Amino acid sequence: ADVHLLSMEIALDEDGRIAGFSHVGIDFSFRVFPSAIDGEDQSLVRKLQKDCQVAFSARSAKETSEYSSGDTYWISDEDTPCSLLEQIAQTIFRFHAARALNMEEGIRAGGRTITLDRKLSGAEFWTLAMDPEDEVGWHWDKDYSAESDGINVHPYIATVTYLCDAGAPTVFLEKCVGSPLVDEDSIEGPISK
Repeated sequence: ADVHLLSMEIALDEDGRIAGFSHVGIDFSFRVFPSAIDGEDQSLVRKLQKDCQVAFSARSAKETSEYSSGDTYWISDEDTPCSLLEQIAQTIFRFHAARALNMEEGIRAGGRTITLDRKLSGAEFWTLAMDPEDEVGWHWDKDYSAESDGINVHPYIATVTYLCDAGAPTVFLEKCVGSPLVDEDSIEGPISK
């Protein structure tokens, strides 16, 4: 078992997210921001594509592993960005967490007051710089380090930014991976709109 998980108290909400901040005005609906990055600014797009290629480290799953390998990156709300990718990740985090970040009095949850720790709150990000024949396997955005303890923690917000017009689409489901802490129905069943 992961030692750091044994020393943490984890409470999840009904959607598999860390409990306490689900009701502070964060909009969890599917939304599109087509002008978040100016796609007409080819200099900016090329710079971002180059940064993504430099940061890209994912590798296919080995025969002995269920998952691919690679690095992810973290920027907290209090950190000073050191790259354009960090700046974008932090800006996206702040956009979506603005109301929670401004709640100095905290949030009442489970009989106690919870405040957002700006040093521990932020955005995890990674890049994919793929050739047209490459593929990304089916996966859930979650904390894979907690999985061995039977816990599936999903992010509050997940975003995808495409810097090209190639590649498979991203699929969003209104389901989370089952966990002993989250009573979730099977994800199997018919597709509906």
